Amino acid sequence: MSEIQRLNFLLFDARNYEGITLEHREDVQAAVDILFVRADHLKSVYPDPDVFKPSRGVIESLDEIVGLTDAYLTETDADYGAFLTQLIDASDRSRRSLHTYLTTLSRESEEITARQTDALLSKTRFLWVAVAALSLVGLVAISLLRREIVARRAREIAEENERFLAFFDPLTKLPNRVQLQNKLAQYLEGRTKTAVAIVDVDNFKSVNDTYGHAVGDDVLRYIAEILELPAKTLNGFAARLSGDEFAVVLPTDDFAKLSEYCRAVISRAARPHKVGNDTITTGVSIGLATTSQISTSRQVEMSWILRAADFSLYRAKAEGRSCYTFYDNDLAAQLEERNAMLEDLPSAITNGDLKLFLQPKVSLPDRAITGFEALVRWQRNGQLVSPVQFITLAEESGLIIDIDKHMLSEAAKTLADWNKLHGTNFGVSVNLSGTHFANMQVVELVRAAIEKSGITPSLLTLEITESVQLNDWALVQNILCAFRDLGVKISIDDFGAGYSSLAYLRAIAADELKIDRSLVSEIHESEEAAFVLDSVVDLAKNLNMDVIVEGIENEDQARRVFDLGVSKAQGYLFGAPVMAKDALRNATAYQTEKRTAVALR
Repeated sequence: MSEIQRLNFLLFDARNYEGITLEHREDVQAAVDILFVRADHLKSVYPDPDVFKPSRGVIESLDEIVGLTDAYLTETDADYGAFLTQLIDASDRSRRSLHTYLTTLSRESEEITARQTDALLSKTRFLWVAVAALSLVGLVAISLLRREIVARRAREIAEENERFLAFFDPLTKLPNRVQLQNKLAQYLEGRTKTAVAIVDVDNFKSVNDTYGHAVGDDVLRYIAEILELPAKTLNGFAARLSGDEFAVVLPTDDFAKLSEYCRAVISRAARPHKVGNDTITTGVSIGLATTSQISTSRQVEMSWILRAADFSLYRAKAEGRSCYTFYDNDLAAQLEERNAMLEDLPSAITNGDLKLFLQPKVSLPDRAITGFEALVRWQRNGQLVSPVQFITLAEESGLIIDIDKHMLSEAAKTLADWNKLHGTNFGVSVNLSGTHFANMQVVELVRAAIEKSGITPSLLTLEITESVQLNDWALVQNILCAFRDLGVKISIDDFGAGYSSLAYLRAIAADELKIDRSLVSEIHESEEAAFVLDSVVDLAKNLNMDVIVEGIENEDQARRVFDLGVSKAQGYLFGAPVMAKDALRNATAYQTEKRTAVALR
């Protein structure tokens, strides 16, 4: 633009001389040369002016100015005025073209700059996003690494706990049954003289019921400490088997040392000790067996020495608790017999060796037989075996389920058939072990017995022993409701035998309460016994229960019980348990005699 103005200035200055003088020619020529160079440069930059159209006008106007000036300078007689007019027009066109060119170029430059700026900002944002993403990835990686470390530590802790629980009791921290068996096996394989003591906490259930399970747990930890410390001094160890049962293994068969250990444990366990705000007094019973005792009659095996010690514990409990008993020849003979009975019991059920006996229940005012209690007797090797000898075995082995099923079916069928044949209306009570109350299957067992026998459901009473520990009360309630839907009656047996609980009475809501013989045996000698019995009778009546007193053996007891408001009883005074058919025949004959006597009057 400045070169064009310079050329115009030179030409307008030459107008004063009516043409270009020699002194202006060189300046004009130089200005034209510069414009030529500018035009040539633009042509090189824009070889195709259509690519950037504003350049076409600039190039054409510059070419026009250069062409006009060169033509004027080469012609000696050119009209300067006409040339100047043409040049001014070409200069105006050139300036307008240049202005358009520069404006367009500036605008596009700004657009390019803006695009570059946007690109730069975009790249910057991308860079920040990338940095943030990398930071996030780093944080995630660190978090995952930390989580993996925590998880690995948690797995290690879990594995440590698993290893601990595999061999130790979590409550007392003593070795458990698994570790006991492993260590005892090592002692026996090494033929080390060994003693095994099975230890049971006396009356532990009453501690739990009275003070709660938290106190019970503390008692177990206390007993564990009592057993463990002196056992270690003899190079032995203590273990917890289950519940309130422990075992101690000592590498000796020295009776003096073992007796000293037992006396020390029993003495210390009997001392009152504080648990929170309560003072607890407990005791332990101990049964012992040694390898030297076992080896006199058989090869020492782990199962046998444990069984022998456990059997000795039963003897200690029977002798009054808080004492210890060694396994001896007498116990060996008893244990041999016990094991033989346990082997014979399954076949006794299938072979019909379990016999149904019935004991009458009577109405005290007229001594009329109102029903019977079904009792089981085992005819083994030609002799009757008392339930006291085999029912515990049956419960331990799980055979009690089969025995109860057999006796329930047998009693229901026998009574239904007799009532139908002789026109009688005798009812029967059948005992159910607490083992049945672990699930609802017992309901189907009772339903099947009713349907198969055809007995009137109201003549069937199911007796639940009051000493049975029922753990799942919700399940028990469901079972009892199902029994009532079947139409049978519920009776609580042996109430007052040592586990009496008002909560038990409220929860069971039975139809009948059978008072144990222990509350009757001293009623004619002790006013206190009479008072307790009277209170129980009133309680049962307030709960809308029928009352039956068991164990009536003489007329004095029968009279005193009747005076307390009891109208039903059971006992040897009214009849001992006898074979079912004999009991039914006698009862029917008695009823017939009474009806005849009434008719004769």
